[in-house]
Amino acid sequence: MSGITPTQLSNLPVFQMMSPKEIEVLALALSERTLVAGQELYRQGDRGTTCHIVLQGALVISLDANGQRREVGLALPGELLGEVALLDGGPRSATVCAGPDGARIGELSKADFDQVFLAGSPFAFKLMDLVAGRMVGRMREAMEHLVSAVVAEDDQSGGTGTTPRS
Repeated sequence: MSGITPTQLSNLPVFQMMSPKEIEVLALALSERTLVAGQELYRQGDRGTTCHIVLQGALVISLDANGQRREVGLALPGELLGEVALLDGGPRSATVCAGPDGARIGELSKADFDQVFLAGSPFAFKLMDLVAGRMVGRMREAMEHLVSAVVAEDDQSGGTGTTPRS
């Protein structure tokens, strides 16, 4: 049985759009996990099988490239991460470790989510809407960065903004 209560979850902004009954379903589906400072939750490239909500403490998000690990963000209480695993179970896009004070997280497995989804629970559909909205937001942000980088490169090269085609 999870130590995560519906009251704890209903106080988190990420779940404000859920009804009390949906929050109850989520609390039952989540398992609680405590990480000590620096403990790795998952590594970039690992197969994603769970989604997490930070309940207490912080998670450090890092990217591994060319043998170097670079911190790119923090997930603080109330933040959801790893949610793409609920959709595709593909490789993790970042490495995540507990922050300096450790972390307490709620963990939702893809198998548990699939079971709730197949039962037709409105909670599953709202969570899917949340995941889709977050993914669209990330794609838009990535596109803005890409456009900015292309424009900056074009400006530096004195280009006309057009690419010759063969």
